[in-house]
Amino acid sequence: MNGQLSRFWWASQDKEKVIHWIAWPVVCVRKFRGGLGFRDFDIFNIAMLAKQVWKILMSPTSTLAKMYKARYHPHCSFLNATTGTRPSWVWQGILEGRKLLCKGLRWQVGCGTSIRILDDPWLPTSPPSSPVLLPRV
Repeated sequence: MNGQLSRFWWASQDKEKVIHWIAWPVVCVRKFRGGLGFRDFDIFNIAMLAKQVWKILMSPTSTLAKMYKARYHPHCSFLNATTGTRPSWVWQGILEGRKLLCKGLRWQVGCGTSIRILDDPWLPTSPPSSPVLLPRV
């Protein structure tokens, strides 16, 4: 989509090669920061997918959430779901939105039944690691 918009603004004809006088990331900078205020549709698309992920998380009894659970993650939670075999492009997009949303998610420990000690990240800056077993002396 960004490419089509760029061709629209810079090319006078469809097949003509032209010079892009301003780089697309500069064009997408907001007006008050010196850009032209164009929207980067790749970023906008991921944001809208993250919004759909939020809706799935907040209403797990919705028809859409139930359909995805039945098709793609019947034995685990939505946050732990994998791509699976033969995923639709919509499901792949939802998982991309989930990546963005998970960067800002924090979870609160409740009764503790859903905690996966070895898999869940305990510290936000370090990757999860396996326990180190030291030999007894």
